[in-house]
Amino acid sequence: MYSLEDVDPGMLKSVISLEDRGKITQVLDSVKKLRHPNILTCIHYMMKETKLVMITELITAGSIRE
Repeated sequence: MYSLEDVDPGMLKSVISLEDRGKITQVLDSVKKLRHPNILTCIHYMMKETKLVMITELITAGSIRE
């Protein structure tokens, strides 16, 4: 797992290697296939340079921490 809280955004390209990006893509492809009432559904994801965007289902009530 990556924790990028303390990393300078300008350094992200050197933090996540191409090999790691491939591994992250494999994990996200697996996450997209998960279907369970207690797991937030990932509909789509996009990776571009240093950014990862995930599109998930809409949760209208409660909290992800509950």
